[in-house]
Amino acid sequence: MYNSVMELANPENTIIRPATEHDKSEIYGMLQSAPYSHVHVDWYLPVDWLGEPGFVVCESLKPRSNPALTACFAAAADPLPAAWVRLVAIRKGQDPVALLEMMLAAILPYFRDLGATELGWFPVRIWPESWLTNLGFEQVNQIVTFIKNEINLQDIREVPMSKNCVKIRPATLGDMPILASLEEEAFEPLWRHSANSLTLAYRQASSFDLAEIDSQIVGFQYSVEGQKKESVHLVRITVAADRQNQGVGSALMISSLTGYRRQGIQQVTLNTQIDNISSHRLYRRFGFHQLQDELPVWAMRI
Repeated sequence: MYNSVMELANPENTIIRPATEHDKSEIYGMLQSAPYSHVHVDWYLPVDWLGEPGFVVCESLKPRSNPALTACFAAAADPLPAAWVRLVAIRKGQDPVALLEMMLAAILPYFRDLGATELGWFPVRIWPESWLTNLGFEQVNQIVTFIKNEINLQDIREVPMSKNCVKIRPATLGDMPILASLEEEAFEPLWRHSANSLTLAYRQASSFDLAEIDSQIVGFQYSVEGQKKESVHLVRITVAADRQNQGVGSALMISSLTGYRRQGIQQVTLNTQIDNISSHRLYRRFGFHQLQDELPVWAMRI
C-alpha cells in the first residue's frame, strides 16, 4: 500500500510517491532554497533514508511533460517504537498545510505496520508550530541548554566522588549494542539511540567514554566539537537505570571536564529535557547554568 504511487485529489494534480536516488539533487536543492524547510538528522545525511517508505515526495504533474517536486517529507524510527520527522521541504507557492497532511497520510500506515507508537517533531525553526496541532501533534516536552564558560579544577575537586569504584575507559565499536541497551532502560522511546545511531556518533565524536563498575558498563558520554573555537558540546550522558544516583554521572563528568581542560577547551554546552530534573542537578553541581531559550518538542500518537 505505502510503496505504490498515491494520486490524491487536489487542484495541483499532485502525486505522493516514495523518494528515490533520482530525486537526490532536487531534494538537496529544496532543502537549501525552500521557504519551509526542516532538518533534524542527528548523525545521518538527509538522503540516507532514500528508498524507504517513510521518505516521500510530492510531484506536480502540471505540465505532465515536465514533472517537478514541490515538497518532500522523511521520517524514520531509530529505534522503534518511536519515530522522528527527519526532514521537510516545501517549495514557494504551495499550500504547506495541505501538502503536510498529504505526506503524513502517505507515511503513517507504514509506521503503524512497523509497530511505531509515536512520531516526534523537534522544530529547529518556528514555521511549523502554528500548524502542528491541526496536523495531530501536541507539545510533549521542551529542550533547554546549559553552558559552562570556564573549566575550573577546583570546581571538579569539590564534587564528592562515588563510593563505587567507577572506571572510565574509551569506548569501542563493539560496545555499541550494550550502550543501546542502556539507552532503552534509561530513557522513554523518543529519546533513545539505536546501536547504529551510536556507531555513527562514535565515528564523529571528539570523545566517547564509558563508565564501568566491576567490569560492567554502567554509563557513557560522548562529545563533539562546539560551534565556537575552543568549545565542545557534550551530546550525551547516559547512566544505567539501576545505577542512577550512585555517582556514575559525576564520574563521567569529572573525566570529561578534565579531558576538555587538558585540550584547552574554554566553553562547554549541552542540551537536556526540561523535565529531566536529575540531569539539571548534575550539571549545576559542576558549574553549568541554564540559558533562557527553550525549544518545544512535539509528538503525535500513531
